[in-house]
Amino acid sequence: MSKLKKYFIANNLLFMFLSQKGEIPMKKNAIHFDKSYYMHCIIAFIITFGVGYLPPVGNLTPLGMKGIGIFFGVLYGWAKVDMLWPSLLGIFAVGTSGYMTMTESFSCAFGDSLTLQMLFILIFVAYIEICGCSKYIAQWFITRKCAIGRPWVLSLLILTVGFVLSMFTMGTSAILITWTIYYEVCASFGMTREDTWTRLMLFGITFSGLAGAVCLPYQVMSVIFIGSTEHTLGIEINALAWSAFRIFTSYGLVLLYWALCRYIVRPDISKLVDAGDVFVSLRKQRITQDQKIGMIVFCVFLLLLILPSNLPKSIPIISTLKSLGLLGTVTLLIIFLSIIRVYRDGKARAIMDFNQLARSISWTTVILLGGVAPMSTLLESNDAGLFNSILSVLEPLANNLGSLPFTITLTLLLSLMTQISHNIVLIRLAIPLIMPLTTSLGMEPMQLLSIIVLPAQMAFCTPGASANAALVWSNMEWITRASLIRLCVSCFILLMLYNTFVVTPLAGLVF
Repeated sequence: MSKLKKYFIANNLLFMFLSQKGEIPMKKNAIHFDKSYYMHCIIAFIITFGVGYLPPVGNLTPLGMKGIGIFFGVLYGWAKVDMLWPSLLGIFAVGTSGYMTMTESFSCAFGDSLTLQMLFILIFVAYIEICGCSKYIAQWFITRKCAIGRPWVLSLLILTVGFVLSMFTMGTSAILITWTIYYEVCASFGMTREDTWTRLMLFGITFSGLAGAVCLPYQVMSVIFIGSTEHTLGIEINALAWSAFRIFTSYGLVLLYWALCRYIVRPDISKLVDAGDVFVSLRKQRITQDQKIGMIVFCVFLLLLILPSNLPKSIPIISTLKSLGLLGTVTLLIIFLSIIRVYRDGKARAIMDFNQLARSISWTTVILLGGVAPMSTLLESNDAGLFNSILSVLEPLANNLGSLPFTITLTLLLSLMTQISHNIVLIRLAIPLIMPLTTSLGMEPMQLLSIIVLPAQMAFCTPGASANAALVWSNMEWITRASLIRLCVSCFILLMLYNTFVVTPLAGLVF
């Protein structure tokens, strides 16, 4: 090594040492060297590419070992560093696995039907949100006269707002909108972080949002549940039956949480009794033209999804709508909204500003789901051996335990797993493995699917469990960590009891 190179190395090391001691200030735009962050990045890479060199375990093939390494490496990256680049790393790693080329891996990621449906649904949901429908619905619920002077009616309405908005929009947006109104209520009545009711409602909005985010067939999580099941079993899920059962059981969980708060916890709500005219300014709102159009479009969208599954296919228009599917229906509405123009600020403008919507889309979510597609394709392949290995364990277990004990055990396992891994990822990978068990269990596919939805969806015990959980875990300004942990444990137990003793028997009766 030349003396000049040694000098530069020594000089750089000295500069880093002194800057850390505070004797030399680091440049404002200098690259930040966080040892723990880069260590987690290195570990993610080692797991992703290193596990494939280990000897195969059980029925797994060398390709299966590579797939396992990619999955756990990406999962570690999601948990410890970021959601974006580990997803891209997964796509890249599958492209180097030998199972498919790099181009095929990226095509699988962003040409996957679920990824495309997710993208166009996010565009449509962003329109519903930007046109103001969510805000109007939230304020309408909160300002009902029945809530004035009746704190527990107000509490139920707040939880209902989180539930309903999550049905119509993205769960995170629904929570943020509901929190905004909730903050107004707290400020108006002098409620602070120290009040138990404040903490219960803050967490309850997140809890309700998770429950509502899987009720309608166009929602992100519903698309994954329904799409994966239909693809795996080659069947069609009735959209109306899905929505009716999900709304009934999911809102029942919200009511149970409300009852727990009112009759078991019983917080001090004396500040909320004297409501007066706190909501007068909110009650003065008037629905705008954009909100009217948005609500009409949303109702049309729901009809286009529900009618093809519940009317005879012999009707020509029904047959056409059925062939469109979810992706075609959303695309048709986007085209329609882009064509129709209204006057704004003296100029004719399209109802839907596509550029504005593109800026509102969570592209990280799209890439996250896209990153799962190549991994799941690899792991589900016969060449990997994972699918057959898991089925060889689950099928005898299902036969030995019986359908009901096995289903309860399975839902508990899913619920535990979704608390530590992102629920989108878990559902995308687990459904193709679970749904073929319906034959062994002697159950209808819709019955098993209805039982496992809530345990797999309600992810709130850790920040990485879901986007909704990340919001509430980062809101330490309004809730203490100790309170949040107690609420998470209590609500997890509540969820499992409700799913076991209410949802499971009801699914058996209905389906």
